[in-house]
Amino acid sequence: MCSAGSCTVTVPYTAAAQLWTAPVGVSSAIFTVEGAEGGVGGGVDPGAGGAGDAVAGTIGLLPSEQVSVTVGGAGPTGPSGGAGGFDGGGAGRVV
Repeated sequence: MCSAGSCTVTVPYTAAAQLWTAPVGVSSAIFTVEGAEGGVGGGVDPGAGGAGDAVAGTIGLLPSEQVSVTVGGAGPTGPSGGAGGFDGGGAGRVV
């Protein structure tokens, strides 16, 4: 959604890269991204997964340029610590 030269785009988790095309007339975009939380660890005393963090940055764009957006997935809960989430989520550990 774009209004007065500013666009807000929400990209959901799909386990695949997605393309966003800059509207005509847009020469830069501020991306605010938030990381997914970690999965619950396994073992006798399973700990909660760590919280995701957030970061923002501005990139320059050409008219109608496409940006590839990959949304990482949360780490799953597992008896042996849980595997890492999609696209870089960390694995849990057994204590």
